[in-house]
Amino acid sequence: MGHLLGDEVLIQVAQRLSNNCRNGDLCFRFGGDEFVICLPEQIDSQALSQISHRYASVLSQPYLVQDQRCHIGASIGISVVTDHQQNLASILREADTAMYHAKNSTQDKVMFFHDGMFKRAKQRFELEQDLAVAIDLNQLSIVYQPIYATDTDRVTGFEALLRWNHPEKGMISPDEFIPMAEETGLIIKVGDWVLKKTCQTLNKLWKSNQLELLPRFNINVSAKQFESEHIYHSLLTMLDQYDFPARFIGIEITESLLLSHAESSRQVLDKIKALGCVIYLDDFGTGYSSLSVLNDYPVDVVKVDRSFVQGIARGHSTADNLCKAIIDMSHTIDMAVVAEGVESHEQLAQLAEYGCNYVQGYLKSKPVSACQLLPVIHGAHSRQPVQCKQQPKAKKQIA
Repeated sequence: MGHLLGDEVLIQVAQRLSNNCRNGDLCFRFGGDEFVICLPEQIDSQALSQISHRYASVLSQPYLVQDQRCHIGASIGISVVTDHQQNLASILREADTAMYHAKNSTQDKVMFFHDGMFKRAKQRFELEQDLAVAIDLNQLSIVYQPIYATDTDRVTGFEALLRWNHPEKGMISPDEFIPMAEETGLIIKVGDWVLKKTCQTLNKLWKSNQLELLPRFNINVSAKQFESEHIYHSLLTMLDQYDFPARFIGIEITESLLLSHAESSRQVLDKIKALGCVIYLDDFGTGYSSLSVLNDYPVDVVKVDRSFVQGIARGHSTADNLCKAIIDMSHTIDMAVVAEGVESHEQLAQLAEYGCNYVQGYLKSKPVSACQLLPVIHGAHSRQPVQCKQQPKAKKQIA
């Protein structure tokens, strides 16, 4: 709403804090939208909690700025000082660390600092630094989870999945490092690397002349990669560099990505579709506007989230009905359906009865390395184990 209105809000926040300070307490604007309150000689946790919640309540009341009502919230971090030798920088760091934990909390917006917070923050910082050089040090790798046609039981595609083997911490879960890569912007570099490696694998299969039908390879794309049409230009570069047709690349996006960047996402997706790539809507059913997404965006294939699939054929009629409804709805508008996380024969049989086109999950196959792709495609994976060439060990960065 503009800097002038924002400044007026900050002025009103400052006035509320000043008016509600106890005698002897000191209140400062620290910078931006951050304020600091010093409560001398106060170390009682219960009293501090009550005071902080009172401030949170005061700040959450509506603001009237230029005849407009504004609602804002406050996140409060508390540092309790019991060591007279502790310096100001350390005190502020503790309060700041606790405040960011409060910001990330879905429940309590007032938090006390404890040593575990700084330890986790330090570990996260170190992990961010390690991820920044993980590609160069050969610590990242890609595995591919097969996607099977329900009617023919043939492999029709693979989803490329990123793995990080840290030299000291071992395998780090994608659930831990992918969100971190997105927050820090490293997802651009990592995403380009995944695309390049997947295209190299795809091109090698394309030239091998050992396949009657080349499976499609899907890569997951984050919101950051959509900014400035980065993913579109990356795809354009790869397609110019390699020989295979664009239809053998699948782009997996989530509904939250579309909703957060509605118009720009639509424009980029239209361009990607024009290249000939196939667009998958991942984790379908977990967002808030699924029907409008299917109607408004150029999606080709719907992937039913595993949280729905897990309840199938287990006596959960709601899960059965939801999966059937999603499959029927998708077929009505000429979209194919992939069911994720299929782990039992009963789930597979039920999905086949519902007319689900494709399945992926541990029942059919766990993710496999690049050297195992041909045996999996030919259906010989379980009968003919493949020995991969020894990969170079992940290097440890030397300071």
